[in-house]
Amino acid sequence: MPLLEQNGFLPNLDEIKKEDAEKASLMFLNYPNNPTGAVCDRNFLEEAVEFCREYDIILAYDNAYSEFTFGNYAAPSVLEVSDIKKDAVIEFHSLSKTFCMTGDRIGFAVGNADVIRGLGKAKENIDSGVPVYIQKTAVTALGAYRDAKKPKEVQAVVDEYEKRAETLVNELGKIGLKANKPKGTFYCWIGIKGTGQNSMDFVKKSIEQGVVITPGTAFGQYGEGYVRFALTQPSARIREAVERLGKIIG
Repeated sequence: MPLLEQNGFLPNLDEIKKEDAEKASLMFLNYPNNPTGAVCDRNFLEEAVEFCREYDIILAYDNAYSEFTFGNYAAPSVLEVSDIKKDAVIEFHSLSKTFCMTGDRIGFAVGNADVIRGLGKAKENIDSGVPVYIQKTAVTALGAYRDAKKPKEVQAVVDEYEKRAETLVNELGKIGLKANKPKGTFYCWIGIKGTGQNSMDFVKKSIEQGVVITPGTAFGQYGEGYVRFALTQPSARIREAVERLGKIIG
C-alpha cells in the first residue's frame, strides 16, 4: 500500500481493489510510523478494523513507538477500536524503544486469542524465547506504569528525543531543507527533491561527509525523494552532521 505525503503517509483504503482485498490474508500497519514518523488517529484505525472485518483479513498492528510521542499527541491502540473476541487483530509492542532494551530483543503481543495462538505456532519453530532474566527485567520495567501517564524514566528519554528532533529540523532549515518535527518515533523523514539529487546519490554524498542516513528507497519505491534521519545522536552531534550536509547542498 503506497504511503504518500499528500495522504499524511497513511494508506488510502478506498483505493484498494476489491479483488486484491479478497485475496489478502493480513494487513500490516505501523503508527507512529517507521520510517516517516507519521501518526494516525482513532478514526483511521476504526476504518482499518472495519476494512479487515469485511474482507476477513488479520490486522497486525505494530505499535512499537506508542510511547515515543511528542506534545499532546497520544498514540491510539487498535484494541481501543476493536473487539478481540470477534475481530482478528493483534498488536505488537517493543521494550527496545520504550525502555532502551534494544539488545535484549524482547517485546510482546496482545489481541485475538486465535491469532495469538497462530503467532505462537510460528514462533516455536523460529526461536525458543529470550532468557528468563531478561523477561524478569521486562516485567519490572512494565511495572513502572501505574496509569496512562508515562513513568518519569520513560518521559525523560522521550523529552530528550524531542529536543533532538527540534534541533535537527531547525538546523536543516538553515541549509535549505524544509522539515517538520514528527509527532512520534525517533526518526525524521526529510524530502530532498529540491536538491536535484535522488535518494541514493544524496546518501552517498552524505557518507562521504561522515554522516550516515538512510535512503528512502530502502523502504520501497515510494521512498524516492526522501531520506530518513535517526535521532540517535545528541544535539551537538546533530548540529555538526547538518553542517557537513550543507556542503553537499550548497
